[in-house]
Amino acid sequence: MKIKEIDISEPLRVCLGNFTGARGKTREERECSLSEPFMALARKMIYGGCIRVGKEYAIFISKVEFYYHEEEEVPGDRLTDDIVYHRNGRFRKRKVPYFPIMTLHSHWSGFDITFEKEAGHYRASALIRQYVVLDIQERRFIKLRTSGKELIEFKRNEEYPLVGEADFQDTPVIDDRSTYLQYYLNGFSMDGDNSRVEWCDIDNPKYPQVNKVSRKNAPEHEWGFIFKNKKEYEASVLRAKENLLNLIDIV
Repeated sequence: MKIKEIDISEPLRVCLGNFTGARGKTREERECSLSEPFMALARKMIYGGCIRVGKEYAIFISKVEFYYHEEEEVPGDRLTDDIVYHRNGRFRKRKVPYFPIMTLHSHWSGFDITFEKEAGHYRASALIRQYVVLDIQERRFIKLRTSGKELIEFKRNEEYPLVGEADFQDTPVIDDRSTYLQYYLNGFSMDGDNSRVEWCDIDNPKYPQVNKVSRKNAPEHEWGFIFKNKKEYEASVLRAKENLLNLIDIV
């Protein structure tokens, strides 16, 4: 079966839904078949929108890593990736349910955007490895200062308290500390409806190409992707920032 082409002009949810898993008779063919769809999804995530947390933060992805693991039900020479957190066999050998598409999965390495598929018996996710944070209230980008692994104590402003010490910048500041997303990415609803966290698709006049790199601490698959040109990426984020703020002002 041919892999379905992913049209990155479509919303991210549609793009992830059009991912159909690996194809091919051999392990090598199946692994090679993932290169094109992962590249397309990376371009969409890096240049096609952001994660919005209420009216407080917007998170733009600058580097993403993909993880893919096929469960035992897949016949033939299946692809396995034992470092995948959410898979069968990691938790007392019990089977774990499949996440709905576009679930945010928090774990020891940060946050995944998942696109698993039970019908295909595979786990698939995109780890946000690097990102830019926009403070929506300040309309500027955040540079979070730390001392070692601990946040520097910050003199709080009663009108607008911050976690740690932060500088506000007019241009995007890329942060490669994936676990630090926890300071911004929160506020999930348990009633099934009113989550403050949502993906916002933002129209882009073009989706530049991205560089293919090895995953951090997991170089066996070249399933990491980052922008090719930093200035081009920053210009895209600045355009997206204005579009997002205009949208929020309208709402």
